[in-house]
Amino acid sequence: MWNVVATIVMLLGLLSLAPTPLHSQSHDSSGSPMPVPRRIPQLATWYPRLDFDRKQILDYLAGEGLRLRPHVGYDRWRGLDFAFNKDVDGGFYYLTDRGVAVIHLERSSVCDSLDPQQLIDKLGPFSPEQIMQGKTGRTAQLYVCAEDGISFTLNNQKIEGVELFHPMTLRRYLARIYKTPPKFTL
Repeated sequence: MWNVVATIVMLLGLLSLAPTPLHSQSHDSSGSPMPVPRRIPQLATWYPRLDFDRKQILDYLAGEGLRLRPHVGYDRWRGLDFAFNKDVDGGFYYLTDRGVAVIHLERSSVCDSLDPQQLIDKLGPFSPEQIMQGKTGRTAQLYVCAEDGISFTLNNQKIEGVELFHPMTLRRYLARIYKTPPKFTL
């Protein structure tokens, strides 16, 4: 019995030594981590769509303006289908056979409503590994919060795009989604 108690105490001690995440999270009054939709209200309506299965998202996007392209990729991620309906919400949806893999918001009213410094403050601080070359231009920077399922591109103090995806490690994000853009020249 004492061996079990000693093992539990040792494991609890080791857990307290676990490394902290790459970025801090805002916490609510109880000390619990606050989910991104609560930290960034402009994205609150978008996050639930990540949990839509394929039929639900296609039903949601249904209508005259629905554009569906099979077998496309999203950066490194291959074998996805693309769905878009500007008459519904303007988001670019990348789908697996099961459901939504990535929601990409680009040059939209959502991006325009986001204050770059507030976004950095609410999701950061960012380590150098979390800031990489963006694909929208030579000065674009991609800020990645993979554990929160969000990345955004900042270029000339303007949010040019937001990616929403299921939370994953930064290593998995780099292997599955991020693709280094070609060198930009003038």
